[in-house]
Amino acid sequence: MKYLKIKVVLLLFCSLAGCMRAQDKILGSYRIYNIGNSHTWDHRPATGFLEIANSMNLEIFNGWHINCGKNIHQIWNDPEQTCVEVTRFGYFRDAISNNRWDAITLQPFVNGSGKNEAETIKKFYQFIRATENTETSVFVYCTWPGNTGEELADFDYSGAWMAAYNEKDTLRNLSEGFFSYLEKSVKESDLDIRFVRIGRVMYHFDRKAKAGEIPGFTGAGELYRDKWHLNNVGRYMAGLSMFSTILGIDPNEVSGFEAYPVSEDWPSDRVLTDEQLKVIRELISEVLDI
Repeated sequence: MKYLKIKVVLLLFCSLAGCMRAQDKILGSYRIYNIGNSHTWDHRPATGFLEIANSMNLEIFNGWHINCGKNIHQIWNDPEQTCVEVTRFGYFRDAISNNRWDAITLQPFVNGSGKNEAETIKKFYQFIRATENTETSVFVYCTWPGNTGEELADFDYSGAWMAAYNEKDTLRNLSEGFFSYLEKSVKESDLDIRFVRIGRVMYHFDRKAKAGEIPGFTGAGELYRDKWHLNNVGRYMAGLSMFSTILGIDPNEVSGFEAYPVSEDWPSDRVLTDEQLKVIRELISEVLDI
């Protein structure tokens, strides 16, 4: 099944009682399998992501292979090690070989070479295509750099994101240059792979926040709960970016959903106002061009 495009429109069933919206009907079901580390887990595939789908009356059947701290090359080479219990679909080899998916996501990471990450993504792609998943949409989940600020909120996200990248060096941080390299490598191999650009969304959030255009925020450093992981606001952005990209739904058309709540364990979590939610949805829509 090729890239699923769901466009929410007003149905022409209007009466004195009002109009029925498309999201008031079941839009269908979708099967997604996620492969990555705790960055992939941060978009909350087992909880928050499903709540977004529920708000659109869309049913998600999903599975995951999560190995904390590992890059995609390491995951490929150690296919039965995880830090999160796998679902009934099993580790990635069995999950892909024995099931048909609408979308599979792959998440690269640091502590290896960019070339190895690119080549391993190609290996995953060929492996996927050798199964019954010949038309499955494959996505690379492009996440965010580690927060090196003395205080999380002080982190210069834009500086880290736009730092120079050399494919021969050991990758120490995620950046626009690294993901551009991956995209170029994929295109040169003529592979049908798309990209979920949450790191880029956070970069534009940082720029707009510094310019005073994001109410209540001064920069993307305020989206973190620790050096590598996001707080509830960052998770909201990651989940909605993943959902919107994979399903092809404009974030502005996604109903309000109860997901990514504040946790007492993380001081940087916060409750978002309706105005902030609106600005974030518009930002995601603008950057991802859904």
